[in-house]
Amino acid sequence: MTKIGRIQKVLGGILVMLYGIIIVIDNPEDGIRIVAFIMSLTFTLRGIQSLIYYLRMARSMVGGKLTLFRGILLLDLGALTSSMTEGQTLYIVLYLAGIHLFSAAVDLLRTVETLKMRSSEWRLQAIFCATNAFLAVMLIAGGLVMKNLQIVLYVYGAGLIYSAILNIVSAFRKTEIVYIP
Repeated sequence: MTKIGRIQKVLGGILVMLYGIIIVIDNPEDGIRIVAFIMSLTFTLRGIQSLIYYLRMARSMVGGKLTLFRGILLLDLGALTSSMTEGQTLYIVLYLAGIHLFSAAVDLLRTVETLKMRSSEWRLQAIFCATNAFLAVMLIAGGLVMKNLQIVLYVYGAGLIYSAILNIVSAFRKTEIVYIP
């Protein structure tokens, strides 16, 4: 990773950590709106970024259509999330839990893949999987079973702070560079 990439990861981690702290401190109704707005903004910007990347480079690459489909999907998710900013707290909780469950499933598949390659990194992937599954269960328990938005915001804020700390730590981790002669 380059120095600029490391700086971007640290600054992004600090920004996400501040966002997590604001969500934990804020009142529940405003906090859910902030969560929906930030998710909508993030999905929309990532979708636009993928579409621009497709138009500039990926359309002439092998597998470039996957970038196009990813951009369209993220743009649609951004539009869907922006429509849920007012009074749709149940759907926002389900949406957050679904994102964490999907992330846990992807991490589980990565864990199985690293186990097949006999890599020592499988423990880290398993921890990511367990954390995302735990966050999803806590979101469902707090939001749907107990109907307490404060628990949802605490869990989501804790997940954001956890993610920010991992980003900051990974920015300082040594990466191997493979040179091909």
